[in-house]
Amino acid sequence: MGCSLLLALTVQAHRLDELLQATLIALGPDTVGIEINLTPGVEIAQALISRMDTNRDGAISSSEARDFAAEVLQFVGLKLDGRKLTLEQTGTSVSPPGELRAGVGFIHISATARLGSVPVGEHQLRYENSYLKGGSAYLVNALVPESPVVTILRQDRDERQTVFRLAYALTTNVQKSGYFELRLYDVTSNKLDGVLERFRETVEPVRRKHGIKTVGYWTAAGTTNGGTFAYLMTAASKEELQNQEKEFGADPQFKEGYAASSRKHGKTVDKITTLPLIVDASAKFDFVSSKSPRVFDLRLYSVFPGKLDAFRNRWRDHAVPLYERHGLKSLGWWVAENKDAAGNDVLVCLLAGGTLSGIQKSIGEFHQDREWQRVERETEKDGRLRSQVEAFKLTPTDFSLAQ
Repeated sequence: MGCSLLLALTVQAHRLDELLQATLIALGPDTVGIEINLTPGVEIAQALISRMDTNRDGAISSSEARDFAAEVLQFVGLKLDGRKLTLEQTGTSVSPPGELRAGVGFIHISATARLGSVPVGEHQLRYENSYLKGGSAYLVNALVPESPVVTILRQDRDERQTVFRLAYALTTNVQKSGYFELRLYDVTSNKLDGVLERFRETVEPVRRKHGIKTVGYWTAAGTTNGGTFAYLMTAASKEELQNQEKEFGADPQFKEGYAASSRKHGKTVDKITTLPLIVDASAKFDFVSSKSPRVFDLRLYSVFPGKLDAFRNRWRDHAVPLYERHGLKSLGWWVAENKDAAGNDVLVCLLAGGTLSGIQKSIGEFHQDREWQRVERETEKDGRLRSQVEAFKLTPTDFSLAQ
């Protein structure tokens, strides 16, 4: 996490009889990483070495270092909104004993806590370190979040910096991008749980590592746990997403996780449909999640040749505001890059409502709205603008940013 500068500024200043404990915290949408660097003063270095060197061979082995790190982490507490988090040790390194005795060595401990599904909004993270509290000096800082959906609001510490509190906001704001891509999976019967497990535990974490931004993941009910699995990605350009996905596909963590999932669940998907989406200059996007649970209405309109402009204008200028009047909010709309099997253009729309039954009620009210009926008559006086619409009533997954 780049803590060398912090140590360089402080290691010379701490007392010879103290253990300096400098912690850096890296906050993500669903994980918290911590790195603790312990730098003993020369007067206490030998005592700390003896504590680690359990077999008394004068060296610190990897297993001894891990055991010592586990001991330290027993005194480290992490809570999110009052909920205790479990820290998993992810790495430990120890300078040679001679460097520790000279006061220039350090012990580096890294650990990660998984947050699970965190709703959009403001949250409170509390960190406490009480290891060797009677003979230590403490420093703690938070790194600037790498994720654009995490914003640090406030930080405060107690006088000794043994307790650190951080307030942050989690959003699903996605800056208007030049490219979106929708993927629809036809899930094999009785295999939806396997698909969700694979994406939750392997695909989405590795995607984030390679900078792939996924607006949301959703499922649509089907028979016997099959149905549809959908997700929407965004990038600055199609080429950027293709490069990111190439790196993602070559990642050993993804390959190992995918292989393990395949062994466990077998075939999980019957068909994958990919829809590259063109961003219209007049389209507006709103991916800020509601504090209340929501469901989503995804529609793929098949628009007759030569009618795309008229249909797009009607959707933007009339349908969107009228749907919002009846309780359905537009998150965004796009034109698919490719035509459908009938040779028609495809307009893709994403709406959000409170419940599945509420969505159906809003749709019924929309079609009974006299203003909509007037608009529909006027815009179709020379013929219909579209043929069919394929609609999916979607529920967000527990790992979806858009909720």
